[in-house]
Amino acid sequence: MPKLEPDVTDPMELAGVAFDDPTGQSVRVMAECFADEFLRLGHSVSEVMELFRGSEHRLAHHAWERLGDIAVFAMVQELRSRNDRIRECFLRSRKARGIEITGS
Repeated sequence: MPKLEPDVTDPMELAGVAFDDPTGQSVRVMAECFADEFLRLGHSVSEVMELFRGSEHRLAHHAWERLGDIAVFAMVQELRSRNDRIRECFLRSRKARGIEITGS
């Protein structure tokens, strides 16, 4: 089968769809998902910012172009702060229940 020809019988075929965005927030939500995923994988704020600034990650770069560097940086910083607070609460909870914490 040619590379660009879709296979209608393949249930795993990737299919893109267009949708209306009356709130105008879809790009920001998409950017938050990218940033949160990479932060949770252990990447630093500067590494996540490079993901957005680099053109090899097209959707993340598109979000960076639309939202601007300052807005994306503020969003990534806020997500890092939120994830740090969640992690601290989780570790305190485990410690309070006497569960050994290793590799933190």
